[in-house]
Amino acid sequence: MSSAGKTVEPRRESEQQFSVGRERLTVAIIISASVMLLEVVGGTLSNSLALLSDAGHVFTDVLTLTLGLLAVRFAERAHTSSMTYGFHRAEILAALVNGVSLIGISLYIFYEAFLRFFNPPEVHAPILLGFATLGLLANAGTARLLWPTRAGSLNLRAAFLHVVGDMLSSMGVVLGAVVLFLTGIKIVDPIIAAIIGGLILKNAVDVTKESATVLLEGVPSEIDLQKVTQAVLTVQGVQGVHELHVWCITSGFYALTGHITIEDQQLSQAQLILDHITKILRDKFSIIHVTLQPEAAQSIIAIKHENVR
Repeated sequence: MSSAGKTVEPRRESEQQFSVGRERLTVAIIISASVMLLEVVGGTLSNSLALLSDAGHVFTDVLTLTLGLLAVRFAERAHTSSMTYGFHRAEILAALVNGVSLIGISLYIFYEAFLRFFNPPEVHAPILLGFATLGLLANAGTARLLWPTRAGSLNLRAAFLHVVGDMLSSMGVVLGAVVLFLTGIKIVDPIIAAIIGGLILKNAVDVTKESATVLLEGVPSEIDLQKVTQAVLTVQGVQGVHELHVWCITSGFYALTGHITIEDQQLSQAQLILDHITKILRDKFSIIHVTLQPEAAQSIIAIKHENVR
């Protein structure tokens, strides 16, 4: 009875964390989407490319928060006989499409900033300052909302960091609006817009590259395959490793398959070796889905450790 209680409590705690994270992400998405619309209106009325660019940057946060919410929801869905890994890859597909779209948005911002740099239009500084300040306050509120989730899952921590980045971007727009209001230097607006465009481009390229790597089942950048191989080889009883593959199902969900060469022994002894390897992979590399095939050394001809590059 006591063992059953120990099993249920962590599950309930995990469900509560998922519920709190889901609720906070939902509210954060609503606030961020409202900020984006507010800055689009403000940027149009004030004729500020910087504020419109910041709206584009907020859009990246809306995307990130939405993907985070989808990840939480998909993680709660049961696997089926036809979708044995569940629906985790839907998050990656959405990230890839949006990453490519954001690259296009950033390039358009650069184009507009280039034109305005040589021929800066009239920007209404008071309107810009008012809308930028409202955007900054809303972004700060979103960051405060997600602050308790920063120590949660990697997914929630990433969402929080993106919101903090957007808050800093809004501070840049406010600072530019103040400079424009006090000095009347119009070139400040396209310069800030180009800086924000660079932030969007960096995030977009990172998202696109990571999504493509996941879909192509490449080794995650966070994992060194050589170190994984060496860790497996340190387990007593393991003589060799080959056909080793590590890939990512979705953000933070790593999987591994491989063959290990061991001495011919009872199945129970081989299982102890497999359990030890699984624990090392989980604790040291956060690889939670492990499938290993043990092979008796004398039954295999010329087994050599695979050269991992």
